[in-house]
Amino acid sequence: MGGPSSLTKPQDPQQAAPAGAPTLTPQQLFQQAAAEYNNAIAGSGSYDKALALFKQLNQTAPNSTAYFCCGSIYQQKKDYQSAIEEFSMALNMPATPQVSENALLGRAQCYALLGRQKHADEISAASKAFNQTHDEAAWHTFNNSIPEFKLAANDYQKLLESPSTTAEVRQQAQDALNQLSNKGIRPDLAMGKL
Repeated sequence: MGGPSSLTKPQDPQQAAPAGAPTLTPQQLFQQAAAEYNNAIAGSGSYDKALALFKQLNQTAPNSTAYFCCGSIYQQKKDYQSAIEEFSMALNMPATPQVSENALLGRAQCYALLGRQKHADEISAASKAFNQTHDEAAWHTFNNSIPEFKLAANDYQKLLESPSTTAEVRQQAQDALNQLSNKGIRPDLAMGKL
């Protein structure tokens, strides 16, 4: 994912909101949220306001693009667990190939970052031990004990296996998977998790 991308329209235009709901149609709400999101990327808007608008939209007319945007905003805020949840929601509903690809890449990145965040002390201690002993087997065993690293590897592998993955995202996924592979982390191909 690298950074948020700007938005111009929702993936699926929706009907007007039911009576008693906000006065904006889902299409209008998406446009307002997208404008705030694009302004936040440019430095003149608020990610928090955009997030609130996208969440409001998902309450009335769930949309994979809106879930993706929520995930991107949470990723920017370094709330990786919330980002993973939002990216997963985007992946569990109809989406354009671009939204699916970016949601999967974002989720993989957040899994890896969450693993580093949650296990920072253990990673630091294991790294020091490895630098002293150079015991690669122990280093690989340790890295494989961090479930978020394994989940990241699985998502990167899915991107590599998808025929619709763009060349740029394919390269990002391959580079990230190579970094994980250097730590002894492999996707769970044999376990049928892909």
